[in-house]
Amino acid sequence: GSSVVMFSSKTLRHFMYCYLTKWTGGIYATPTMTGSRAGGPVAATWAAMCKFGEKGYIETTRQIVGAAKKIGQGINDMKGLRLVGRADVCVVAFAGSEESVNCYAIADCMQKK
Repeated sequence: GSSVVMFSSKTLRHFMYCYLTKWTGGIYATPTMTGSRAGGPVAATWAAMCKFGEKGYIETTRQIVGAAKKIGQGINDMKGLRLVGRADVCVVAFAGSEESVNCYAIADCMQKK
């Protein structure tokens, strides 16, 4: 997967850059806080953004967030499961509320659907 962070100005984007001047390998600068990235995922993300545009990106985001909330509500409604945290965006974490819940069995069932 790939993530996108969009800034409304160059001033805000400036705070994303990371510079290391005391690294043993020399001066290191990167446009992201987490370091360099492979070109393939970056190019694929850029191509997807260009193809779908802002409206397509927003609609896809709505669908993803809606699905996460629906899954989170379903987990809350199931006996033996509990939601861990909140399913607000695109990550849904859950755990068994009883020791008898087998997470591998749940994963197998989810894979079949």
